Amino acid sequence: MHLAMILSSMLFNSHLATATGIQHSDTRLVNSTDCSNVHLLIARGTTEPYSGSLVALAESIAANNKYTTYEDLIYPATDETSTDSYHVGKNAARKQLTSFAKRCGHTDSKLVKYPRPEFQVEHLTKYYGHVIHDFCNVGYPVCASGSNLTAHLVYTDVWDTTAARWVQSVLDKA
Repeated sequence: MHLAMILSSMLFNSHLATATGIQHSDTRLVNSTDCSNVHLLIARGTTEPYSGSLVALAESIAANNKYTTYEDLIYPATDETSTDSYHVGKNAARKQLTSFAKRCGHTDSKLVKYPRPEFQVEHLTKYYGHVIHDFCNVGYPVCASGSNLTAHLVYTDVWDTTAARWVQSVLDKA
């Protein structure tokens, strides 16, 4: 799965009842599917080991939010042009996100996730535009219809600080 797809994040506030049982007070990132104040679903880049290069962004988010959990998106992370890795990842994201929402829907958990087919973007922008942001490098083959592989490889260097700040601003409003 491309880093652009992961950095194209939607922060989804579950708008549900007050959290009960979330008593953790530290601000470190925890690999867990437990209900938490903030939960991140992290997809590694193509051929990266788990948790991939986005763990630095996740740590930046966790530094400002008590008890932030994450889980790795379980998918092959192989070349999307010759395998079904993208579709496996998309289905895994839906399954893992739905599972978390079912388990933790009674809490104030806030989810950072990525849904991005065009029809979803239109729907999400209309109803959730205030909590969605897309990060796409110029020339990137997936989101910018370009052919610049370097644009794919520099997401963490270019966007981590900006993305962490943006996520925090949305979390602070929720």
